[in-house]
Parts: sequence; C-alpha cells; structure tokens
Amino acid sequence: VETPHKSTPEMLQELVADNEAVARRMLAASNVAEDNDDKFTEDMLIARIGIHEENAWMLRASLG
Repeated sequence: VETPHKSTPEMLQELVADNEAVARRMLAASNVAEDNDDKFTEDMLIARIGIHEENAWMLRASLG
C-alpha cells in the first residue's frame, strides 16, 4: 500500500501554520502567567514564542 506524500511546499506551509499556532497558544499561556504574577514562566514562554515566530518566518522565506 502506497502512502501519498505531500509536496515540499505543502509540508513547509504546514510547518509555518504549526509554528504560528504554537506561538499563539504560548502567548495565551504567557498572559495567564502574567495575570498570576509568574514572571519566570512568562519570560520562558516569551522566549519560546520568539523562537517559533522566527521559525515560521524562516519557513515562509523558504516558500518564496
């Protein structure tokens, strides 16, 4: 049984969408941490958000 494979642009677009979705969820979690005065968790999430946003940007750039 053959498994259909996605094209490279389709896979890259999926990775862009996934990184953006993770960044949005982390932003929501960061807001909860801020509301609870949990600066350590907020800072950690903000750093990770930046990484996911950068990854999404780099992947979008690969798409042209």
